[in-house]
Amino acid sequence: SSAPSVCPSRRQLLAAMNDCLAGVAPCLARFVSTPVTAVAALTGRAAHSTLDPKTRGSQGMGLPAQMKPETVDTIAATAPVVAPKALDITKTFYSGILQDHSSLLAYFNPAHNVPISEHQPQALAGSVVAYASNIRDLSPLLVPNGPVNAICHRHCALCIIPPQYVVVHDNLMAAIGKTLGSAVTPEIAAAWSE
Repeated sequence: SSAPSVCPSRRQLLAAMNDCLAGVAPCLARFVSTPVTAVAALTGRAAHSTLDPKTRGSQGMGLPAQMKPETVDTIAATAPVVAPKALDITKTFYSGILQDHSSLLAYFNPAHNVPISEHQPQALAGSVVAYASNIRDLSPLLVPNGPVNAICHRHCALCIIPPQYVVVHDNLMAAIGKTLGSAVTPEIAAAWSE
């Protein structure tokens, strides 16, 4: 039997995201009407999106093809320490991002977010903990109709675009630092950032 890959490849994640693009092409088409032939070439399947490949996905964002083994080790080692503080981190995150980027309020039901509710922070905290806890083998999260698929469908339905993930990254990293303080060494911060 073959052991699971230590690090998920971009191809695996792209394939999972491409699967969930089916049915949301009309939403995506309002941005650009160029067929995504690059996705079809990479995955060997027909493209579902009409977004220009130059503006779709993480190409050009400086992301590695896969995480370094040291990164995976650091995430695996720190996940049990971060997990009990995950809700505090995500509550801090949502409070900050929605205050600093009020245009993002359009993507959230206010009844599901702080200060009214902890629904959205709990959902994000659960996702972060699930990802970190399964960092050595993400396959349980990549199953059909699984958590990554659900997140992809939701983000596609809302027409979330790659630059918005940069805002999320920066604000989530700030919330981690604010919540965990000096426990977040430069090495830990670099691993969680990657």
